[in-house]
Amino acid sequence: MNITGDVNVEILIYSYTGQLVKTIEKKISESAGEVQVIPWDGNGENGRHLSNGIYPYRIILQGSNGNFAQASQKIVIMR
Repeated sequence: MNITGDVNVEILIYSYTGQLVKTIEKKISESAGEVQVIPWDGNGENGRHLSNGIYPYRIILQGSNGNFAQASQKIVIMR
């Protein structure tokens, strides 16, 4: 399935117990034509640094053509 056009990116970061701790959203223009960086400061929705640990996340991409893709991984925070 091809994702074309502008792409809406949603990254959902969870605690290891499954609680949603951060949502990051960004729209990437099709005309950008290069790798896009989506910065994150390691803070949760409350603005506080997340504790050291493992955080599962899901990334969802949806193109303006209606097609979407998603993937899940884990990120480790160590300060």
